[in-house]
Amino acid sequence: GDLLNDNPLYNEKSSILMVALRVTLANVSTFLIDRYIFNYDFSRVGFNSWKHNFQTGWEWDIDRFGMNYFFHPYSGAMYYNAARANGYSFYESIPFAYLGSIEWEYLCENTLPSYNDLINTPVNGVFLGEIFYRLGSNILDDQTSGFDRFSREFAVAIMTPTRFFSRLLQGKLT
Repeated sequence: GDLLNDNPLYNEKSSILMVALRVTLANVSTFLIDRYIFNYDFSRVGFNSWKHNFQTGWEWDIDRFGMNYFFHPYSGAMYYNAARANGYSFYESIPFAYLGSIEWEYLCENTLPSYNDLINTPVNGVFLGEIFYRLGSNILDDQTSGFDRFSREFAVAIMTPTRFFSRLLQGKLT
């Protein structure tokens, strides 16, 4: 259908600032969950940790395999799909994966920014994000209604929350 073929009439292009805001909101949402629900030590950030991160620079982290090779690419896929779901092409969406990763590394954790995270998050996130985008385009059908529509939108919400959020803001859920 038109979603699957990236017809611009069905996936209108948003402004760069709007997409950057959606990337930032994805980070803020994840940060709030990490800080106030899970109470992770790394999420205790503020001016001192930000200053330290900017002044000290980058390191190679030793996070567990699941963190580096599942959660980081998944986050990158969310940043990427914040753009992809707002009318940006494959290549136009890539910088947003980097934006989200850099924001997170400097501002959302009190550990030093990590070289391997800056590789894993956007690079693997772009590939995973395109897979999610295409799967979501196969699942979504704007011609459906009722439970069929709900189940399609819900499946995409689980797979790609940033695409779901974009569809919500664009009034495309119903």
